[in-house]
Amino acid sequence: RRQRQMCIRDRNYHFENSNLSLSTYLQNLDNYIQRYRVNSDLRSYQNIDEARIKGFELSYEFQVTDNFTHQVSYQKQIGTDSDGQTLADLLPTKWTLNSQWFLNRASILSSISYRKEKSDIADGEQALNSVLLWDLKWRYHLSDQFNLSLSANNLLDKLYYGTADEDADFQPGRSFGISINYQSE
Repeated sequence: RRQRQMCIRDRNYHFENSNLSLSTYLQNLDNYIQRYRVNSDLRSYQNIDEARIKGFELSYEFQVTDNFTHQVSYQKQIGTDSDGQTLADLLPTKWTLNSQWFLNRASILSSISYRKEKSDIADGEQALNSVLLWDLKWRYHLSDQFNLSLSANNLLDKLYYGTADEDADFQPGRSFGISINYQSE
C-alpha cells in the first residue's frame, strides 16, 4: 500500500475524574493490495488503484472511586475502492467495556466486548455474526518484581471467527491461564 494522504484528528478532553478521547482518520491509498477468489480452490492478489479507509475510535474513561475505574470504547471503520466496493481486511464495529478494581496488592480486570455483525464484505471474506465476549484477569503483586496472574478468556464460550477472512479459523473457546511475570528493576 502506498499512502497518498492521511488525515488524523485526535481530541482529548479531561474532566475531574474522567477522560474523553476521540480519534478520527482518513487515508487515501494508492495500490491497495487485497486477496480475491479466482475460483473455489484458488486465491490471488490484486492491486486496487485507489482506495479510501476512514474511521474513528471513541473512548470514555472514568474513575468511580479511588479503587475502581471503567472505560467504554467504540470503534468503526469503513473502506471502499474508487468504484464504491467494500475493501477487505477492515475491522468490524466494536464496543468494549473495561472495568478495573484495585485491592491493595491485587487487581481485577473485566473486559466485555460486543462485536457487531459484519455483512458488508469484500471478495474473499465471509459475513461475521455479532458476538459478546467476556474476559477476566486477576493479578497479584507478589513483590516489586514478581506478579502472579490468573486469567479466564471467552468466559461465555462463544464460537466465533476473529476476522472476516474466509479462511479464518475459529477463535479459542473458554480458556484459563496462569502466569508469573518478572520485571527487573
